[in-house]
Amino acid sequence: MTLHEVQAEYELLDELRCQVTSAAEHKCRKLRKGNVAFSPELNAARIVIKAWSLLLQKAKGSKVSSRLISRTLKKANLPATTRGFDKEEIDSYLKEACKAYYVIKGDAANLRHTALDNLAAALAEKGHTDQSKILEAL
Repeated sequence: MTLHEVQAEYELLDELRCQVTSAAEHKCRKLRKGNVAFSPELNAARIVIKAWSLLLQKAKGSKVSSRLISRTLKKANLPATTRGFDKEEIDSYLKEACKAYYVIKGDAANLRHTALDNLAAALAEKGHTDQSKILEAL
């Protein structure tokens, strides 16, 4: 084998490796975490969106666990009667929930600081320590 043939074979192998890697990356799931600081208010809005999304999937005929729907509705403080809504009604509630989420998301940094302050105050009261020290630790 000549040097040119070996080089061509390596180039072919490299191209094949690149194609396989690209296909594998395309198949991997993408974690959409929102890149937003956690707060209880934001989490509550997220759970409401999840509940309406599950109900919409069920209304469209997808296979969704009834127990998962029940747990999610309970976490979102939505009544069990929401299961009887039709697709259009569920879709409108989902859009409203998304709008509310984005309003809350816009103020996520302030909500996070407020939640940390409240947590530090509760821990300081419970442990009889200084709130500022607990806030630094958090």
